[in-house]
Order: sequence, then C-alpha cells, then structure tokens
Amino acid sequence: MFTNLMRSELSRLRYRRRAWGSVILVILAGVFLPASWADQIRQPGSQEILLAQVDLVRMQATGECPDCTLDNVVYFLTFDEAVVTVLPQAALVLAFIAFMIVVTYVGADFTSGALATQLTFTPQRGILLAARTLACGVLGAVLTLVGIGTTVASMVVSYMAVNGIGSIGPAHGLLELIASTMFYGFIVGLIAALVTFTIRSTPLSMAAAVAVLVVNLLIDDMGVAGRDAWVYHLLPLRNAIAMIYGRSDLTDPFTDGPNFGVVTRGESLIFHLCVIAVLAVVAGLVFERRDVKG
Repeated sequence: MFTNLMRSELSRLRYRRRAWGSVILVILAGVFLPASWADQIRQPGSQEILLAQVDLVRMQATGECPDCTLDNVVYFLTFDEAVVTVLPQAALVLAFIAFMIVVTYVGADFTSGALATQLTFTPQRGILLAARTLACGVLGAVLTLVGIGTTVASMVVSYMAVNGIGSIGPAHGLLELIASTMFYGFIVGLIAALVTFTIRSTPLSMAAAVAVLVVNLLIDDMGVAGRDAWVYHLLPLRNAIAMIYGRSDLTDPFTDGPNFGVVTRGESLIFHLCVIAVLAVVAGLVFERRDVKG
C-alpha cells in the first residue's frame, strides 16, 4: 500500500502546475543569485595593476598599511574561489525558497480540501503522512538541484563573458557541493512537510521558519564564548552550512582570534535526523487526532 501511495504522490508532483511553477521560480533565482559577486570577478588589466602597485608603495611608505601586499589592493575572485564563496550562500537561499514552496504545497492541500478527500480513500493517516513527507523531500531535492545547477551555469557564463573563455580554471569540490546541496534540499523538504502537518497553516509555518532564522542570526551576531560553543551546534544555519560546505568553523565575531570549534557534516547530519525524528513524532500525533475537513 505504501509503495502505491508513494507512486501516487510522486505522480501528483509531475502533473501539478504549482510544482512546475516552483521549478521556474528556482531557475530564475539561480540566474540572479550570482549577481551579488559580479563586481568581484573581473580580472584587472595591466594599467590597473600598475596603478595598484603605485598605491601600494604609497600606503607602505606612509604607514597606512605596512603589511599590505598587491593581492590586498587588487582583489578579484578566481573561478575556484567564486565556487567556494558563492555557491554555499546560493545553496542556503535556494534551500529557504524550497522550504517555503513545500510549505505552500502542503498547506494548499489542507485549505483546498484535497487532503480530506484523499483521506476517504486512504484512511491510514500515518502511511499518508509518511508518503507525503517523502514526496516533499523529493520535491525539495529537485528544486535545490535545479536551482544550484542554474546558479553554476550562470556563474560559468558570467565569468567567461567578463574574463574570456580561457579564464575558467578548475573548481575543486564543485560536484560534492552540488550533491550536498541536493541532499540538504531533501532534508529541508522533509522538515517543511512535517512542520506544515504539525501547524496546519501555511502563513504560520512560514512565520515559524522566519522566526527560527531571526533567532539564529541574533545568537550568531551576539557571539558566544568558547566554553559555550555547544550553542552553535544547535543553530540551524550553522548546521546547514556544515551540511552543504562540509564544515562550519566557530569563531567569535568580535575578535580575530582562532577558531574555537567546528560543526562537521557528520554532526550536522545527526542534528537534522534528530529534528526530523522529533517533528515526525509530533506531526504523527497531531495529524492522527486532527479533524481534517474538506
């Protein structure tokens, strides 16, 4: 029964206009996200390098910046650096968009009565919850994969347009970054579905996500002493970065001191599995007891 229901859920994704509209949305996001670093990718010409050398000599002579080098004065991103700098940020934005899309997708079935109709044919709510949640995970993975793929394509075209066809060098870890983004999209899809099944309100589910994000940013900006670094291990954004990029270094934003810890991808995976497990239990209990009306 679960297999047939899962197949049905995936088929519904294929033929719903809302799903295809979501794909178009993440494609547009992937096209425009690299614009944030467009001013940092142009390689300097010989005249600009000469002027920068003169400026560097002046700064060193006046003591304005005695330790500066030419790289500090003339800075541009190589393609490899652009991948490392831009893609994790783009992946976080795409994951947030995917979360909102999945919340809208699940919430629409509550408000339209489609879920109530489906329950008349599938009375076992636990199985329906599991199938719908997994389908939403697939939707999240597809959306983030399409979005990050579009971002990479946009980056390549932009970089070659500015610096020439031969300017594209090796991009270490690019495939790993794409794969980890897709996997994180799957996790985000699961969490978004479970949150919506628990709250049963699209606006409230979105508000909850924004509230968690704001609290996360406030705690991150306040800084945490090294002895309290465990707090960072519970922050969703830190764990998201670790899942996508492979690690998230823990630093104090108010000092230039060394890192006092790191959130690894393994720790991030455990964190997300615990979140999914807790949400699954809560969503299952709430959904079993809730009166779903058409």
